[in-house]
Amino acid sequence: MELPHRHLAFNMLATVDAHECVTIAVRDPHLATLLRDALLEEELESTVNAEPSGTGPVILDADDFIDQETGVVAACREHARAGRPVIALGPRAHGLALLSQEGPSVYIAKPAHPAEIAARTASLMTRSRECRDSSPDTGLPGSRRLRSELERRLREHTDTALCLIDVDRFKAVHDVYDIARANAFICCLGTVLSETVTPGEKNPPFVAHIGGDDFAVICDPDRIRPLTQQIVLNFESRADKLYDKSDAQRGFVAVKNHHQHTMRAALVTLSIGISLSFGSRETLTLAQIIGTAVSMLKVAKNQPGSYVAIDRRPPPALPALANLTGS
Repeated sequence: MELPHRHLAFNMLATVDAHECVTIAVRDPHLATLLRDALLEEELESTVNAEPSGTGPVILDADDFIDQETGVVAACREHARAGRPVIALGPRAHGLALLSQEGPSVYIAKPAHPAEIAARTASLMTRSRECRDSSPDTGLPGSRRLRSELERRLREHTDTALCLIDVDRFKAVHDVYDIARANAFICCLGTVLSETVTPGEKNPPFVAHIGGDDFAVICDPDRIRPLTQQIVLNFESRADKLYDKSDAQRGFVAVKNHHQHTMRAALVTLSIGISLSFGSRETLTLAQIIGTAVSMLKVAKNQPGSYVAIDRRPPPALPALANLTGS
């Protein structure tokens, strides 16, 4: 389903992080104190033997259970229902058995230094956030990681192009066929965008799936032309093959509007709106960069066929040499 453009900027800017507090569920008070201090060094909030809340991980000690394997597995399943990963501490001999029984996400053999436990907890939380922010359809990063990448480029004053990509007439595909066929178009675009990233490439494009048929690419400004040409050509050629053969041959699908009148909807194309940020010459906010790209996307949507609309404002001029030298 298409996202209305007035909501697109909000989806990219919204911070929807669930509260993540580590629950230290161990009986040994000395161990609990050491873990709490070590987690604090990792800048992680924690509570000791409190009722877990949110999606933060839980640290368990297998030695606290009479039957270690059964007890830990049961606790892990309970926390899994609430979306909480578990880090279990225990004897080395039980590690493989527990990990093979839908047990903890991480098993750390005792004795283990609290700093190691805290570091692995932080790593687990990062992976969990990335998984939650990845599209289940395309596997691409979502809006949160897209926002983080833009923020990083702003901090580093990196010249940046933000490309917002939308599938034209995607709703017609959804209405004429079914959800599975519509998702095939989404996955097709996700694959095409993923192919723009070359392994080992310096400063590769960052590709994200915001939701529905809305995608985004962050790249260096000098990559815009070859990148968008590659995306449009590859997507159109592959998307045409996803239609029924008769629809593809005649170049449109017949769809009824809200008045039940049959209309012709041309085959899908792409609209791409691009904003530019020249980090070494200007200071733009995240909202300004996204807002400009959304405005350019609206311009592109009003044009026939695949269309790329770029914010053409010239970058701010560099200070004159005389000013730099003081002469």
